[in-house]
Amino acid sequence: MKGSVFQRGPKWYYKFRAPERDMSTGRYPWVTKGGFRTEKEAWKACRDAMRDADEGRVVRPTARTFAQFFDEWFAGVQPTLDATTWQSWKDYARLYVVPRIGGKRLQQLNEPDLLNLYGQLLAEGRIKPDRDSIMYVSGHVFPQV
Repeated sequence: MKGSVFQRGPKWYYKFRAPERDMSTGRYPWVTKGGFRTEKEAWKACRDAMRDADEGRVVRPTARTFAQFFDEWFAGVQPTLDATTWQSWKDYARLYVVPRIGGKRLQQLNEPDLLNLYGQLLAEGRIKPDRDSIMYVSGHVFPQV
């Protein structure tokens, strides 16, 4: 696999072909990244990215938000959890996490964002109402949120 490095204005970028075809197009997509201060930094990042691509550790860019990821994740884990656990986790996500970082793109989420979230949660305390007890009433169908 060969990569290349080029300069756009004051910043450097790298580019190389991914080792695996895109299933939807049948082509080998380009992997690019920019914003490096020097050519040397861009080459190092290019070599690291090509190594990751060879090892299958490339994450394709996506505009998916954290809230969208949570919806998909909750749908996937629901069959493996007790109803009360699933509902509590979903309530926690809806009340605490999604309002604060739900609109952020998943690939842009970083450690400072999570530390800020934890700090806010510690400072504000718990607001989640108890919705679990209603699940134990016989014959009650609990609405999905």
